[in-house]
Amino acid sequence: MIVSLYPHCLPVKGFNRSIICDLQECIYYFIPNDLYDLLVKHRLLDRKLLIEEYGGENSEAIDDYLLLLEKHDSVFELNKSDTLEFFPKLDLTFDEPSIIDNAIVDTDNNLINLKKILPQLEDLCCVAVLVRVLTSISFKELKKLIDLFKTSVIQHLDIIVSKNLLFDYKQFQSLFQENLRLNSITIFECERDEIDKINVENFSNSTIGYVKRTTERFNPSGHCASITPKTFVLNIKHFSESQHKNNCLNKKMSIDIDGNIKNCPSLATTYGNINKVSIVDIAALNDFKKLWLVKKDSISVCRDCEFRYICSDCRSHIEDNNDVFSKPPNCDYDPYSGKWSDDPQKMSFREA
Repeated sequence: MIVSLYPHCLPVKGFNRSIICDLQECIYYFIPNDLYDLLVKHRLLDRKLLIEEYGGENSEAIDDYLLLLEKHDSVFELNKSDTLEFFPKLDLTFDEPSIIDNAIVDTDNNLINLKKILPQLEDLCCVAVLVRVLTSISFKELKKLIDLFKTSVIQHLDIIVSKNLLFDYKQFQSLFQENLRLNSITIFECERDEIDKINVENFSNSTIGYVKRTTERFNPSGHCASITPKTFVLNIKHFSESQHKNNCLNKKMSIDIDGNIKNCPSLATTYGNINKVSIVDIAALNDFKKLWLVKKDSISVCRDCEFRYICSDCRSHIEDNNDVFSKPPNCDYDPYSGKWSDDPQKMSFREA
């Protein structure tokens, strides 16, 4: 029997162990580094030839490896070895037509900043916008904010409301149904923590968005999530981007409540102010784009981690502020031991 790894199943080697990322099923699983080396060397997995190469004493290990791949539906059978040419490797070249792909815009309830910024983001072919409302806002004012995007080329809209806003399911359901580019609304300083799925009216299985309510206070400059398995992203876009660019800051722009233009709300460096310069001009500056090129394979510790292409990166919080290639401290995974911290919610090397 001759099998080969599906093109969408990509092995990634870590210091202590490897994983296979199935970018079609959006899952990953662990494999030994020896199996990773075998998969890199042999696109065709012919049991007979593998035993001839590695010796009969390794036949049991080879069988175990093949069974593991078959168990996870990661391989397909070939009748002839020369048919492999019809199954090319997945092209991981990454490029996007947008100059700025995603933006974070801080505003208050008068929306002056947002009205000024939105047309410029459209000129940059921006795809996704996160609007953070840093003052109290009524539902009526929230609706006016969302209405600004009704004829916009922006495809995805998420909103953070920093102060408690009364939640009425019917009102929010209507809001999401009328604005299909709206993905989620997160409301801080609520009385309890809760996530509500917003479904199409009369169709309980058709989720069109989410409203997340949290008791936490919102911190505009420090709201970076910790890196955990729950935050991993498994898709072709993220995996490909991680090969070549910084998967958090690439083509990202942030404009704070005072109009200062940054790479990220948590970074201190500003490149200008919307009241004095066009964000289109800022996006063209090489200095503004330099962090876009800090990819995971260049970052200390991360470059030895098997999760490096499916986790997110952070350059605003790094262990050594004098070294842009320093590891983010909001990740407590150690690729050299294969263990997370003592958090029981995370998987250790021995449990994998």
